[in-house]
Amino acid sequence: MHRCIGPCSPCTGPCGHAHGGRSRRELRYDSSIDLVSPIITAVTGLKPETVHDLDRIMAALERELTNLMASVHTGQEGDHLEFESKALHAGMIDTIALEVAEIAQINLYDFPTGEADTQLQEIGMGVIDRDKPVILCIGHNVAPSTEIIDYADTTGVLEDLEICGLCCTALDQGRYSLSSKIAGPISRQLMFIKTGIPDVVVLDEQCIRPDILELCRERNISVITTSDKCSLGLEDRTDDNPYRIIRDIAEGKIPGALIRDREKVEGLLLNWH
Repeated sequence: MHRCIGPCSPCTGPCGHAHGGRSRRELRYDSSIDLVSPIITAVTGLKPETVHDLDRIMAALERELTNLMASVHTGQEGDHLEFESKALHAGMIDTIALEVAEIAQINLYDFPTGEADTQLQEIGMGVIDRDKPVILCIGHNVAPSTEIIDYADTTGVLEDLEICGLCCTALDQGRYSLSSKIAGPISRQLMFIKTGIPDVVVLDEQCIRPDILELCRERNISVITTSDKCSLGLEDRTDDNPYRIIRDIAEGKIPGALIRDREKVEGLLLNWH
């Protein structure tokens, strides 16, 4: 078991980050990229100027990841030094994938880029207003959170809600909107859930405890997952009527739902409250 899991583990991070870069590339394909990319340029010699350039880089990363994963199959690589070399190679792929994802989300969400006067963000459980409905977003892909914030702002209820986050999603939420709060890092996930403060937990990808659904059930916290990579065994209700989903969760028929349509998630949560 350890022989199998050990060599695979260096590839899990790059796979997650590379897929994150892919999902963030729902961009304006006629847009240009006016950002410095030191890691990409140093490793590949390319300076991405359009989203098509990012696509070429991602395709190369995905080929390398497939090759690395194939090397840990039974009957393949057996030398420990070669495994270590492949682990280092996976780390290099990870840093490139991270930079691709960052460039993509800066382009898509207009994140600040090294601005000296960027406002500091509030952090900690003490900054959460418990008198408001609390939506907690957990994960590594900020896309669902931005949809929720945008919808709440458009409908005029942003000030009536507490939209907060844990781990990586929380940091990017803060870059997107100062109305968002940072509940804490991944190490505080168990503590924050056990307080029962959140009314709804929205999950995207990565940085999520495997027992999150059970923990939320203990505190009567509803769970909405937005990725089929973290479905938690919840029923896929993407194509269902939002009011029917709300009714089933409110009546305790289901602990939550998988909804892969981010626009439906935003409407569901706001109609909920």
